[in-house]
Amino acid sequence: MARPKNRTAPKYRHHKPSGKASVVINGKYHYLGKYNSSESRRKYKNLIATLWLAEPDPQPLSEKPKCSITVTVLAVEYAKYAKAKYRLPCGKQKNEWFQIQKTLREVRATYGDLLASEFRPCRLETVLIDPSRISGGIRKIQSLGR
Repeated sequence: MARPKNRTAPKYRHHKPSGKASVVINGKYHYLGKYNSSESRRKYKNLIATLWLAEPDPQPLSEKPKCSITVTVLAVEYAKYAKAKYRLPCGKQKNEWFQIQKTLREVRATYGDLLASEFRPCRLETVLIDPSRISGGIRKIQSLGR
């Protein structure tokens, strides 16, 4: 999780079961010695200076490079995954696989060259020809975007 822009130092805490002072930095607990002692306060200041303040601020989200994967590439990879997942113990494909396959075929024909990062659920809904035939495949593919 990204820190807020005006970041504040992690709290000096009391771990009541052990009676020790603790601080959580980057999701890791650091135990500092007896709570409210000068030694634990000194260790707290040292940890803040070395672990927390030394880290550079995370880059803003807008500077992240865009993904260059197309809908076709994503659909092919998902089809490989779904083919293995939706299989009966005897080796035959489940009905879900055929629904997904049909839906992916329609999606690739309509939006194959579109970047996957630009593909939204509303575009998926435009592919629906007969919702009763491919609605199961749509639900499975919508779960891919979550």
